[in-house]
Amino acid sequence: MKPMKKTHRATENLYDEIRIKARGIASENLPIAMINSAGQGINVRNVVSLTGIDFKARTQANAWHSSPFRRVDWPWMKSVGNYAWLNPKRFELAIWYKDLYLSGLALGRPTWSGNKLRLDFIEASPERNALTGLVTDITIIAAVAHATAIGASQIRIMNPVNEKVRDHYLSSNRGFSYDKHENFCYKDI
Repeated sequence: MKPMKKTHRATENLYDEIRIKARGIASENLPIAMINSAGQGINVRNVVSLTGIDFKARTQANAWHSSPFRRVDWPWMKSVGNYAWLNPKRFELAIWYKDLYLSGLALGRPTWSGNKLRLDFIEASPERNALTGLVTDITIIAAVAHATAIGASQIRIMNPVNEKVRDHYLSSNRGFSYDKHENFCYKDI
């Protein structure tokens, strides 16, 4: 007799627990201080909180649509629900400054083999704030914690939107390489 497959809800519940634990580990692994793009030292452990992408996060991200500084128009309000339904094993991250200001969002999922974590969407707030320039690094810390929790050995940032963004991921202190053929940056963990 074949074992029953887990239901979608059971898988969602299991991975909700993994996401919560991984974000907790990521919060503990944040450095005490980081230097933002304005050259200011920020005590990130005291001001950064990591959550899932809930209604509050989607609502604040929706306000990004009117910004002239936005690079890509990811439809966070509409697409998160669809992405979540299709990917119950997903990586999901909202980065908050002082629990009030949404500074960044990221979504990803394990590859079909399950041994790599792909980040499909990463976006920082288009409006300058204390965490400007830190969203990628905070997302990577959270992605490493999530990848470790699910047994993945590599993080992939899929389809960088342009060369400047790709080169941002490839900067020497992040440890990423680039797969030109499939258009993703990757880092073994």
